[in-house]
Amino acid sequence: MTIGFSDYPGSTERRSGSGGRTDDDIREEPREPGRRMSRYKVKKRYSLVPVTGSVVFCARNETRGTVLCARAELASGFQGRSRGLLGRAQLSTDEGMLFEAEPFRFMWMHTLFMTFPIDIVFLGPGNIVIRIRSSLRPWRFSPLVWGAHKAIELSAGAAARAKTTVGDYISLVEI
Repeated sequence: MTIGFSDYPGSTERRSGSGGRTDDDIREEPREPGRRMSRYKVKKRYSLVPVTGSVVFCARNETRGTVLCARAELASGFQGRSRGLLGRAQLSTDEGMLFEAEPFRFMWMHTLFMTFPIDIVFLGPGNIVIRIRSSLRPWRFSPLVWGAHKAIELSAGAAARAKTTVGDYISLVEI
């Protein structure tokens, strides 16, 4: 039987496919006798505040002359879109998150693992509102919206407060 370098606890050699991690990166935690321990016990935590350097927009309903969302953070990249609003305890009335449908031209959203309801405003070509899903409760799915290019997740009731309806034009201005 051949013994590899990963079998030695103090090894500092890099393993192929490990992303450059060494045995020093492994966090050893106490375990119950007789139970096997996972090699990597690191848990990811999601930040509760916008990431420094993130792009923030002001979403304004130009048709009604109201502000839909004063600070909508752009969820960019696969990780940003996957994380979305997860990990946040609540969303203030002037906060939101902007999602872009890439590469597809349809969207659906969910509130799995969330603890508060949200409004979702789906935007079509030219930032025209094509559908609004109000007060989507936790652990629910929105309908699949064909033709949606963008979606803005807002605090529950934000779309009604801004008097936003289907057909309104929403301007997105980078802050």
